[in-house]
Amino acid sequence: MSNEKNNWISIGLDYVKDLFEHMSPSLFALMATLLPYLSPLPIAIFTAGNATRYLGFTPIVSGIFVFVLECLGLWVTSVLVDSVIEFIRSRNLKTGIMIIIFGAVTGVYISILINLNVNLELSDKTKVIDGTYTRVITLISFIPLLTGFMNGWHKAKLEGRKEQDKLEKRREHVESVIRQQQRDEFLALENKKRQERIVKAAIKKGMSAQDAVLFMQETFVPKQAPEMEERAPAPSTKKHIWEIIGSSDWRMASPKLTPEMKVWIANARVEDVMAECRLSKRSAYDWMSRCKKGK
Repeated sequence: MSNEKNNWISIGLDYVKDLFEHMSPSLFALMATLLPYLSPLPIAIFTAGNATRYLGFTPIVSGIFVFVLECLGLWVTSVLVDSVIEFIRSRNLKTGIMIIIFGAVTGVYISILINLNVNLELSDKTKVIDGTYTRVITLISFIPLLTGFMNGWHKAKLEGRKEQDKLEKRREHVESVIRQQQRDEFLALENKKRQERIVKAAIKKGMSAQDAVLFMQETFVPKQAPEMEERAPAPSTKKHIWEIIGSSDWRMASPKLTPEMKVWIANARVEDVMAECRLSKRSAYDWMSRCKKGK
């Protein structure tokens, strides 16, 4: 009994582990998206209260002031991270200058927060404030800066991934164009060789060179590039069709074919039917014809 209980506990723990492993990427993406907008709220509410208390702002003006301040902080820190990443990639001196400028703006943002939330509190003679309180408020003022940096890093990673996808699609397009050009060149060469063979054969039969060329121009049909056939999806069965029907005789196999299998046989390529049903080419064409007629 104890062994069965331990097995159930192990199964349950494995399920929880797999669940969290599956959810982790989505949870991290959600946190990276929400935290930069949620983390400034506590310090923003505290700053708005101090702006109303010490600067004489009305609550509405304090709210607008703090909203602009926190948006500026989030924006500047994100742009600062982008500039640092761009400087690491390009080593451009102009980008380094922008890092200095955005770093100075970020310093001004932090200075405003600390002065509003620490220095104004210290200037209030009616309160007794110790050093621990001021250090805690100062550290809390840095939380929006931390999440702003992480938001900039997350945004840079997303943009890099999108750029990588664009490059991959562009590479696939270029490869497709090159393959098409190679195929066209091959067909052009094949058509030229066929034309030469027709002219030589006509000359051997007694035609003059001029008449042979005219004959070739009138009778020659250039070989065209075959269109790409879309492969029909195989029927959704765990076994191959030949394992289910067990025969290549249509009369014996037909009753065992499901409607889905018959639709697939009617629309698939002959090579796929031959492989899936283990048929000869002639039998595959026969089966495809019967399935198209609904027999």
